[in-house]
Amino acid sequence: MQTEQLQHVLTHVERYIDDGQHAHAIALLNQTLKQIPLFYQGWLKLSQCLYQTQYFTQARDILQHAEQFDPLTTEFHQIQQAMGRNDYSEAAQIAHEMLRKCPHHPRALFTLAHLALLDNDPERSACILAQHIQFVPANVTLRQLMLDSYIQADDYENALTSAEALAGLNECFETLWRWIGLLLKYSQTDTLVEVCARATKFAENEPLKQSQLALIQGQALRIMGQRDESTKALKASLVADPNNADAWWALADMKNYHFSADQLSALQRFVNDPSRPTKAKSIATFALAKATELSSGIEASFPLYVRANQLFPLQNNHLQQMENEFEQRKKAYTAASLTPQAKPFSSKPCPIFVVGMPRAGSTLIEQILASHPDIEGTIEQPTLPAVERAAQRMCQNKYQSDFFAALPNLNQQELTQLGQLYLNKSSVFRSKNSRYFIDKQPFNYRLIGLIHKILPNAVIVDVRRHPMDCGLSLYKQFFHAGVDFSYKLSDIAKAMNAYDALMKYWHTVLPNRIITIQYETLIASPEQEIRRLLDKVGVCYDERCLHFHQNPRKIHTASSEQVREPLYSKSVGLWQRVESELAELQQNMCPSLL
Repeated sequence: MQTEQLQHVLTHVERYIDDGQHAHAIALLNQTLKQIPLFYQGWLKLSQCLYQTQYFTQARDILQHAEQFDPLTTEFHQIQQAMGRNDYSEAAQIAHEMLRKCPHHPRALFTLAHLALLDNDPERSACILAQHIQFVPANVTLRQLMLDSYIQADDYENALTSAEALAGLNECFETLWRWIGLLLKYSQTDTLVEVCARATKFAENEPLKQSQLALIQGQALRIMGQRDESTKALKASLVADPNNADAWWALADMKNYHFSADQLSALQRFVNDPSRPTKAKSIATFALAKATELSSGIEASFPLYVRANQLFPLQNNHLQQMENEFEQRKKAYTAASLTPQAKPFSSKPCPIFVVGMPRAGSTLIEQILASHPDIEGTIEQPTLPAVERAAQRMCQNKYQSDFFAALPNLNQQELTQLGQLYLNKSSVFRSKNSRYFIDKQPFNYRLIGLIHKILPNAVIVDVRRHPMDCGLSLYKQFFHAGVDFSYKLSDIAKAMNAYDALMKYWHTVLPNRIITIQYETLIASPEQEIRRLLDKVGVCYDERCLHFHQNPRKIHTASSEQVREPLYSKSVGLWQRVESELAELQQNMCPSLL
């Protein structure tokens, strides 16, 4: 009889919720739970109602309180035992039975979503949670798992939404910091500054956290072109923690920021302090080298650059892996396998991929193109590699083989779906309705074959720079991630050799598909080269592209300060001033490159 009564209560509660009468639903649930505290589904529903009326803390606490009344604790222990035996099939079977007995049971949902992640299927994990989260919206564990699933699925928009929801449900430094990390990664700078301010109240009396927040704010303000405010934030970061090496580097990486005598003394003490971690000393030495170059020239600063690179702790050198990958791509993307393509997209927007070696001038080309009214600049997007990972999962599921092996079997419909996936995923980085948008991720030169197959309309621009100048610039730059070959001159040369060989291959199998821009030619004849580039892209010449430095757009790369200045030639041939120091770079470079 009690079961029928409780089902009757749930039916009434659902009607109240559908009619937007949450207060009535909460009152009925409170009255019932006072009489029958073992009513587990009633606790879940009460938490849901409280969440929907924005009583987030109470909703979270009620859900935690409900765990003591969980009628399926025994079943969950059975799941844990099955997981301990790696019997995932049995664990899934028990979880499905739990959901049959108690719809939206949090522990059953967690089990199924977790199993999907173990099966390398983050999309399925996210889908399971998305179907049920509205019924248990205050469950912090499920929210965290949902966020993890979206991140692993490269679903940027939903990852950001989930991070915001998690921070709203359980606002603390940790949840806000995780949201901040995603906002920085995906360059959502306006929201980033605001969330950093929210996190500040959780960092009182914790100078290390204050320093990190100020550093992030400084980086965001730099992207937005607010140089003075950025500098102020970075200085505040160093006041909070004078040993924040990343903040020292961020100031030096302004390229034309002049350190005061006191700052230089503090930086010198940092570099010479034997108690500092090696990586931190490396980053600080990069900053000192940059400051020295600005005041005394490349000759005086080069020994410091050598020291900074020597100090950097290289855990894994991926050069051999890179070379092997490039050979695999050449074998997979034959002239025959490149022929089948996706259906051309008739509607805008059309992507422009700007590729090349880092420090070759890709940010300059991006800024020039983004100054055209028909072209929107975005960021160094993670999107195209994410699409290749999705293609890999699709091929494993459908063809039981990896993507390269399955490449000849992919039909036009499948390729078109992958192209649409790229456009869908990249939409979070676009804010305009332009004909074209730029994806300036230099390492997308690896994926030119994929671009050709899934985005037939796409424009590909390869930016070239004299290899010795490019190599020197790489050696002078501290990279937070992704460019682990830049800390040894011989590795830089080998990476450039591999890049050049792969690009030659793309030109062979895809003749006339890639637009090549030579940095030095652009510097010498800017209007002529810009006209040629715009003509190749398919837009009319616009004078604003010649005056790109006046464009107030956000710029997300290390070259943001340079491209806010008119074209200059002072970096052309810079390598010749330290040629004897670059013998290792020159000797390991293919003669054809030089």
